[in-house]
Amino acid sequence: MEILKHVRDKRDFTQIFSACAGAVTTVQYRCADAVVKDRDWRIDFEEGKIYFGQDGFEFYFVGSESSKSDTWLWGYKNVNNFSEQIASLARDVLKIGEELGLEAIVTPSFEIDEIYNGLTMSVLTCALSGRNLFYYRCPHEGGCAYVAVNGAPSEAFRAPDAEEFVKIATNCISRFELDHKIFIESFLDFAGVAYEQSESKGGWFKKASGKIVAKFGKELTISFDEKERVTNLEI
Repeated sequence: MEILKHVRDKRDFTQIFSACAGAVTTVQYRCADAVVKDRDWRIDFEEGKIYFGQDGFEFYFVGSESSKSDTWLWGYKNVNNFSEQIASLARDVLKIGEELGLEAIVTPSFEIDEIYNGLTMSVLTCALSGRNLFYYRCPHEGGCAYVAVNGAPSEAFRAPDAEEFVKIATNCISRFELDHKIFIESFLDFAGVAYEQSESKGGWFKKASGKIVAKFGKELTISFDEKERVTNLEI
């Protein structure tokens, strides 16, 4: 799977999530502006559509969080007997999770925390599906449902420029637990940008460090510390 080419251990959730986060977060920001537009929403499970204002979009059920038990339940369990179409994406992702040996996907239900929750599972779902999707959180009295939405304009999936890359990368690094090197390299692949890497070995009075120079229209220099964590992004 191309999106995971920088991942060293396919069973490691942090590595997998790091490979997915940049691309999906970029699409989320764009769809908030191009699709949701701060409009009221409603969802019709019988029709299989979610509406933002008067505009309807096909969706797939990813799963749900319970506010009573603080647990996540994957949509592939389909306890509500939704249509096969609505449940199909979660089942496809389950197959991928089984191939990867990724516990977070193959475990039908688990307690949620800052790392394992509906948002992060939805990021994985959208990215691993290989489809042009964005996710949406649908709160209700007992918690919230997460759905993956189809039909967003193609512009939402275009490659970011250097400025947008820096904005999204900074946001993701501050919000999520990431393997920074995998995150940056995977995000640059999504951007379709060539890059060069260099390393500086440490010594008695100097710590090891690394650098990536990405060839956008203008060069973006990304600096890393000795633990391969991003220390600076500079255009």
